[in-house]
Amino acid sequence: MKSGCRVFVLAALSLALVAGTSAQQQRQLPAQQKPRVHREVQPQAHTRPYPGRDTWYEFLLKQFNPVNLDYGASIEQRRQAFLEARVRNPYFGYSLFATLALCLMTAVCTKMWIDHRRALWATAEWMADVYNHDLYSREAAREAIQRYNDHIERCNRVIEAGESGHSTLGAGAAEAETLRAELQRVGDELTAAKRENEIIQEQLRTKSALVAQMSLRLDGLGKKSSGNADATQGTDLREANPDLLKHINGLEQQLYAERQALEQQLVFWPFQRHGSAHSNTR
Repeated sequence: MKSGCRVFVLAALSLALVAGTSAQQQRQLPAQQKPRVHREVQPQAHTRPYPGRDTWYEFLLKQFNPVNLDYGASIEQRRQAFLEARVRNPYFGYSLFATLALCLMTAVCTKMWIDHRRALWATAEWMADVYNHDLYSREAAREAIQRYNDHIERCNRVIEAGESGHSTLGAGAAEAETLRAELQRVGDELTAAKRENEIIQEQLRTKSALVAQMSLRLDGLGKKSSGNADATQGTDLREANPDLLKHINGLEQQLYAERQALEQQLVFWPFQRHGSAHSNTR
């Protein structure tokens, strides 16, 4: 009810203002413009205009804008004030361009600082690699120079010993003499090993001949026993001479074991002698 009364009062006031404005404009017309027909019109009695009812969208608009503010005009006024105070002001353009230039320079300086830091890190890595390579090169050169100096010193000693006629041998000559003696000793051991090998081979051949003779005797005994077996209705050789067969089998096993032992001894004997010689030299 209050809102309806408020709307009604506002409508009445607006109509009254419109009527007063139109009457004032009619009074201000020039005097020479007179109407063609003069009629006396009786003034009507002052009656209060009846305001029309608002539509639903006008009612909603009044709820959102009760003071009937012209937002378009207000925005235009503010836009003009902004243009006058900022865009059309020369100091505003100067400040804007100066700010943009400072931001751009800040970005450029930051980028250059980052690139400089990266270059410093890369340079530090390269310098570390160069330093390590320099240390390695210096160490290798020092070792090469030391070996060269030792060689020259040994050569000078040999030359001085040869010029002075001394029989004293240098370090290199002593090492050569030691190696020569070692070689002579190894040669003697090899000769002795060959001799022992020949003796073992001779023993092996003797045992092989003995086994062959025993095999021939066994064949002869077998033939004799086979003849006796024919006479005694085919008795078995093993049943006739069991002791002889056991003796032959034992000799064959002994011969096989001797051969295996001799072969192993021939294979490992030089290495054992060489190891013992090295232990003696140490």
